[in-house]
Amino acid sequence: TIPTEIGNLLNLKKLNLSHNQIVIIPTEIGKLINLEELFLDSNNIKTLPQEIENLFKLKILYLENNKITIISSNICNLKNLKVLFLNFNQIN
Repeated sequence: TIPTEIGNLLNLKKLNLSHNQIVIIPTEIGKLINLEELFLDSNNIKTLPQEIENLFKLKILYLENNKITIISSNICNLKNLKVLFLNFNQIN
């Protein structure tokens, strides 16, 4: 699991949690307002917290090879997002 204290890493720019057995992303991830790159690929994630939309500086988001079924349209609010990988999920 990802500890909720991750929200205290306010200056973090890149977070790579790929190839783990992560199921739940804590809502505190939305506090990482300086995050530019987030790698969550190859886990067991089913849903994303709404707080992901707070990551306005995010440029790269890797979510492939998970168990995600729904992507909120709020992800479109990430205006700096240049790379988004969603392949190998279960999106309807």
